[in-house]
Amino acid sequence: MEPLYNMPREIAVANSIIFIAFLGVYTMVIYRLSAYKYDKISLYIGMVLAIKCFVFMLASIVTGREMAGYYSGREYTKFELFLLSFPVWLYIFGVVEMSVGLFVLNKRIFRNKKSRIDAMNLKESLDTLPMGICYYTDTGLIRLMNHFMMDVSEKLMGRIVDNGFDLKRRAFEGVSDDETAIVEIGDGRVMAFNFDYINVRNAMMSELIAADVTELYNINKQLEEYNEEQEKNIKLREEINKSIKMITIQQEELKAKINIHDSLGYAGLATRKALEDGFSAEGVRDLGKMWRDNMSMLKRFRTRGDDTNSFDRLLEAAKNVGVEIKIDNITSQIVLKNDIIVIAVHECLTNAIRHAKATQMNIVSRDDNGRIMIKITNNGKVPEADICETGGLGMLRTKVENAGGKMWIESTPRFELSISFPKV
Repeated sequence: MEPLYNMPREIAVANSIIFIAFLGVYTMVIYRLSAYKYDKISLYIGMVLAIKCFVFMLASIVTGREMAGYYSGREYTKFELFLLSFPVWLYIFGVVEMSVGLFVLNKRIFRNKKSRIDAMNLKESLDTLPMGICYYTDTGLIRLMNHFMMDVSEKLMGRIVDNGFDLKRRAFEGVSDDETAIVEIGDGRVMAFNFDYINVRNAMMSELIAADVTELYNINKQLEEYNEEQEKNIKLREEINKSIKMITIQQEELKAKINIHDSLGYAGLATRKALEDGFSAEGVRDLGKMWRDNMSMLKRFRTRGDDTNSFDRLLEAAKNVGVEIKIDNITSQIVLKNDIIVIAVHECLTNAIRHAKATQMNIVSRDDNGRIMIKITNNGKVPEADICETGGLGMLRTKVENAGGKMWIESTPRFELSISFPKV
């Protein structure tokens, strides 16, 4: 194959341009490889190929000048003759070698870049963190600040700070350095700042970290509000319990007073009955026992109260005043323990003696779809007019309705008091 100078001049010019371009590219590749000091093999290969590229470039230039007649009339140096003797195939091989070499070196550079952490890689990584990082020297000069911290400093101080002392002073207002500072910044977020010192290449650096704790802060705030509400509820329950105790005590005292009142009323009715019908020896003994019991009950109430409210006492009092109480249905034996029913029977007994002159009272109970129905009648005179619910009957209705029950009173064809309440 002929040497290049026997070829057309345009080919020599094209070769010169190609190898000049290769030389420029290899210069940049060598510069990039020099940054990866541990990849010396790639650097050596690049330098060898760059030298070859330079030689081929000189050969192309000398060949072109020969074709242009710049060397006519003088003798060539040995180096020039060496360059002019390059065959065409060697140029072609050189172009291929340069191309393959660039491809291989670029692949190694790319692989090394991915496997190597440099300052730029570190900065890019820190910028993607969801937390703020700032490092500054003992003079306040900021050496590193990621995007998150820049945004936080702008919201916190209205500007991007250029001095680490200013940012740290603003974040830790009223808080010591060894504590975590919780700060609400301008956009509604809440940041937790932590400060520390680190050693970098035998030099002390200040480290300031900011983490977004908005969600945790809100949850903690809601929990505090909930705890405050619970404390209020506890205090309220305590007050309610105290009130319930007081009401219970008052109700027990009221029961005792009502029992005493009822017993005295029974004794008075019995005494009146005895005065109307005449005294007998047995009657006098019963009246004496009744009044002694009343006096004893008054003494007990004066010292500790009395909780007696049994239906048996009511039956005994009715017997003493000449009224027989008949109970129809075993259910009544259960419900008669209810205080409201005892009060109702007592009220009907009082009215039966005073107004109807009755000698017998009937109490009937039945189940009515999950409710208990009580009916109280007597064999006395029929009321001349509708009965007005005043005094004892009015109080009885209030107690029945407060307990979830209902009450009815009929005057004709005979007196009848009905009470209905839920079955317990």
